[in-house]
Amino acid sequence: MLTYILSGIFLLSLIGWSVLVYKKLKLHPTFIPIFLFSVVTCVLFISGILNILTQVVYVIFLIGFFLLIYYTFQTFKQKEPLYWRYIATPGIFFFVLFGLFVVFHLKGIIYLHYDNFSHWALIIKEMFRIEGLPDHSTMVNYTTYPPGSAIFIYFVNKIIGYTESHTLMAQGLLIGANLSVLFAFSKWRRPVTIIIPLITSVVLISIITQSLHHLLVDTLLGLTALSISIISYYYKNDWQKLFISTAPLLIFLLLIKDSGKLFFILNVAVIIILMISNYYTKSEQDYPVKKPNVMVYFLISIVALPLFFNFLWGQYVDKAYVEETYESNKFEVSLSTITDIDKSPEFMNNIVPNIIEVATNIENPNVLLLILLNIFTLIMLFLIYLKNKKTDTLLFGTLLLTNVFYIIYVFSLFLMYVFLMPENEASRLAGFKRYQSTAIIYITGLLMLVNAYKISTLLTSFRDQVIKAPLLFIMCVMALFPFHDNTLKMFSKPEVESSLRYQVKELVSNVPSENFEDIEVAYYSPESKDDKGFLDKVLYYEQLSDNYSITTQLSSDEEVDEFENKLSKSDYLVIVNSNESLENYLKKYTDSVIQSGIFKIDNDGDSISIDAI
Repeated sequence: MLTYILSGIFLLSLIGWSVLVYKKLKLHPTFIPIFLFSVVTCVLFISGILNILTQVVYVIFLIGFFLLIYYTFQTFKQKEPLYWRYIATPGIFFFVLFGLFVVFHLKGIIYLHYDNFSHWALIIKEMFRIEGLPDHSTMVNYTTYPPGSAIFIYFVNKIIGYTESHTLMAQGLLIGANLSVLFAFSKWRRPVTIIIPLITSVVLISIITQSLHHLLVDTLLGLTALSISIISYYYKNDWQKLFISTAPLLIFLLLIKDSGKLFFILNVAVIIILMISNYYTKSEQDYPVKKPNVMVYFLISIVALPLFFNFLWGQYVDKAYVEETYESNKFEVSLSTITDIDKSPEFMNNIVPNIIEVATNIENPNVLLLILLNIFTLIMLFLIYLKNKKTDTLLFGTLLLTNVFYIIYVFSLFLMYVFLMPENEASRLAGFKRYQSTAIIYITGLLMLVNAYKISTLLTSFRDQVIKAPLLFIMCVMALFPFHDNTLKMFSKPEVESSLRYQVKELVSNVPSENFEDIEVAYYSPESKDDKGFLDKVLYYEQLSDNYSITTQLSSDEEVDEFENKLSKSDYLVIVNSNESLENYLKKYTDSVIQSGIFKIDNDGDSISIDAI
């Protein structure tokens, strides 16, 4: 009950801040959630560097709550206009519904994905342990990964309470805030302008399997980049609002993941293109700032400020981790990584054809979706050309931009595999489909929205109306088809209680120790024999310690001797799941058949005893 009360108060605080943003900045209500979340993340990032993260979280929360009280009071006193009715746009309505879906759908879900335990959940757990940004005292291994999403998740969970499902809900809010931007051009009186962004939202969060059920940031990164491009186009004739609204998002983009730098460059290029196409065609009176100052505002807010935040993170890493530097990141480009290619000739001969094959293979749903949307866009260009006798600049430019970006993005992945990633991972193109999906999310969102915009604005005659609905229907079916299985999975909860993670979580929580740094635990799990290190990562996350050993089989005398050696050094034995070889081995300690459980190990120097707890 307390969680629901705190969540309600937290929501009221966000509403207070939202009204302030709308009143002072006059931003489109649909943009306010992601703008507000980005600003909060930026402020808390600076607070974390100054080691006052927790205090600032409470300050932001309390100010938002009192802002709501103030504006409500002003409304009833009729000293201020009623702002609430202006905020009730389709985008905000979608955000609220999506937030409710996230809360009820993710309730009770725990982490199951491998990479949650390798970094994305681990950093959040450590932030709560030390109440600040991670440093050398934490168990975080990927020390240079930016903490943008983790900071926002910390903010939400610090108020409503820290649980695994709550962290997933917080990231779900970030995803929902980005998706609401798709409704920028939606009107209540035109249902089709609501239906298309809704379907586009479903497509985008279906591209990566169960994107709401883990903390990986690939979906969030693509959606944030897409939001920036949409907002930039929406404010293409109002540079002041463009710079104000996109600057925090560009900072947040760089704080999500290092590969956000490529999307940062892309969006800066988009803004420059919009400036070139509109700046000199408008009179000075059309701008809220003087023309000579536009470039200064651009360089400061769009370029310098985001890069300064990225610089601050690099400096923080250098200071917080004594034996680490920002350049030590395996995905960070430096002179040494470029000049020293530690790859075999066989790898270098195969990497180019392998990259081309997976980047163009139509059996890959990402590639299939890209091809289908390209075909549809070409058809649209042809239809518009027949109608207007000229090529549509926006549609053609979007098609060109997205395809050129895809080529550049794949080339950047090629450079990553050649120069930065270890050969054993690079040879199997580890993570390629997930990295590729981030670009596909951006490209898909842009192409679907621009096509829908052109269908609704250019095809306006009676004859056009006949083909408008079929065109929109065909586009939506094309977009949904490659990932229809993922769409169904998104609405179904993962099987938590039957998972190995759930079993391990329950067992570890019952080990009688408050600090795993003071004890050694031996784990036995034959089901983890071929899990590619999953159990190891889960235990590392659960214990926040590496004082453990894992045994998966006792099929030889050497393995039995090694297991006995591990037991002699351990304080506890945790049997995650058993098999016949372990049961035979344990007969000298107990007559009971043991499937799983926790056992205390006593070692007197000459022999050991194992007793169930």
